Amino acid sequence: MFWREYAPVGLSDMQVVVTDEAMANLRAIWSFYQDKNLTYADRTVEGLLNFCVGTLSSFSNLGTIYRPADAVRRIVHGDYNIYYKTDGERVFVLHILHHRQMMNDLLRDRDV
Repeated sequence: MFWREYAPVGLSDMQVVVTDEAMANLRAIWSFYQDKNLTYADRTVEGLLNFCVGTLSSFSNLGTIYRPADAVRRIVHGDYNIYYKTDGERVFVLHILHHRQMMNDLLRDRDV
C-alpha cells in the first residue's frame, strides 16, 4: 500500500499517514477544480493536507466516532469530511470526501 507519511509537528504530536485512498481523493478533488481555477484547486488540496497534518497530529481525538466497530472518526473541514483512525502512535487519514458525495453514507457499512 502506498501512502505519504508526515512527521510529527511537535514533541507530543502523532505521525500522520495519508493513505493511498485519501491521496486518490485529493487527486480527484484537485482534478475537479483544476480546469475551472488552478489556483483554487491547489489551495484546496494544500489546505486539506495542512489541516490533516497540523490538526490531527496534535488533536487526534478531535473528530467524532463515525463507525464505532473499528474506531473510524470523522472531522469536518470546510466542505469536506475527513475519515481517519489512530493506532496510538499514528493517525491514518482514510478518505477525504466532499460532503455532497454519496460515499459518506456508504462508508458506514463497508470496510475502509
